[in-house]
Amino acid sequence: MALSDAEAISTAHDKISQEEKSFLEKIRAAMATPTPTENLTKNSTENSIPAAPSRKSTPLRCFIGALISGSLAIALYSLTSSIARSFASKPIPAGSVATANIAVAVRTLVVGVSTMGTAIFAISTLGLVALGIQLLILQLRSGAKSDGSI
Repeated sequence: MALSDAEAISTAHDKISQEEKSFLEKIRAAMATPTPTENLTKNSTENSIPAAPSRKSTPLRCFIGALISGSLAIALYSLTSSIARSFASKPIPAGSVATANIAVAVRTLVVGVSTMGTAIFAISTLGLVALGIQLLILQLRSGAKSDGSI
């Protein structure tokens, strides 16, 4: 026998209400004990995300990263300068003040974003080179101390 539309809606409403009630009861039970349980505080392997393998920073890794970052900085610098030259060679449309303002804003935004990318890669290159030099000095000092010469 097929249920009428009203009976089907009533049955679905009762089912949803019962599910909502059981969900609310679970929430209330969880809120009754706001402190974490032992299962949550223990560092269990089932629930935790496995840690990424730790890689030690070496001067070689720093210099390789600096090489990659520096090449991207140089590429972005040439892109930025070609964009700036392209914008400089084309006049701003003088049809109306609003058009000119929008054109100036778009040009400034494009050159600014490109310059920001260039600066980010250039600064990270400098930082990686400095870190590589620092790690190299630390390795040389620790190697010299273990030899007993200094």
